[in-house]
Amino acid sequence: MDRKRLAVVIVNYKTPEFSLGALDSLLPQVDPELDEVLLVDNDSQDESVSTLEAGLRERGLPTSFRVVAASENQGFSAGVNVGLSAADAEYYLVLNSDVIVGEGAIAAILECAKSARRFGVIGPRLEGLDGEQQLSTFRYPSARGELVEAAGTGPITRLLMPTHSERARSLEEGDLWISFAAVLLSRQIIEQIGLMDEGFFMFFEDVDYCRRAREAGFTLVFCPEARITHLRGGSSPVKRLRSERKQLPAYYYDSRSRYFTKHHGRGFLLFANCLWTLGQIIAWSRELIGRPRHNARRAAIDIWRGATRSLRSTQS
Repeated sequence: MDRKRLAVVIVNYKTPEFSLGALDSLLPQVDPELDEVLLVDNDSQDESVSTLEAGLRERGLPTSFRVVAASENQGFSAGVNVGLSAADAEYYLVLNSDVIVGEGAIAAILECAKSARRFGVIGPRLEGLDGEQQLSTFRYPSARGELVEAAGTGPITRLLMPTHSERARSLEEGDLWISFAAVLLSRQIIEQIGLMDEGFFMFFEDVDYCRRAREAGFTLVFCPEARITHLRGGSSPVKRLRSERKQLPAYYYDSRSRYFTKHHGRGFLLFANCLWTLGQIIAWSRELIGRPRHNARRAAIDIWRGATRSLRSTQS
């Protein structure tokens, strides 16, 4: 098989309509002779595969646009890896199913790739349906950040993390990572550091990959000329649950614990949890004087349960 210029990997889990919408936004921008698109169904166990296959037939697409069915759902990282392993290309564009690729975005992000110095990951500009830019670069998780996040109070945030806009900062500074809602990966980075860590079921897998990329000497690049609409919450309920202060899935806490343990050690995970708990106590005290609830009621329990599971798994 001749190597393609670009392989687009769209991971689907029970969202075939979103995935086909993402595909439709891509079609005017890709060349079947040069590019391929893989719709990876992450063992949805519904009608997703047949719906996706019917969508490809209805659009009269060539075999370079195809559905790849995972044998089981082992999480987002595993789904991405299925797609990456099934393609042979110079560049790989990984997309959530809940995105719409803006006009000219593919050409723009490939142009960024040509001009970037030893890039590993390129992130486009993510925006909402209203065109407003979404935050897509973030500080790496830290123990101090856990205290700030759990407390949710202005004075502590200003003291420990002086306000600045990650959106306006350069990724060259080295302390930011890029959301994998939409990213371009180079063939070189996959060959050098490997595929995504399937130990992360969902969440923190992108933080982990960006950190691994930097440690291997690759750069992270923000490409604002490539604009992609991200319909937040279409592929995962976590953002909605967080905004509603409702309990998050266990896999979120497991992934959080895995990240801290993998990159900083088991002691650091416990330290980060202690600071998060201190922040939660501050948040509880503010509730007593009438301030709104900041975290889900069971968050403190779930944080420690996730740590316990992580520590057990590293000992086995």
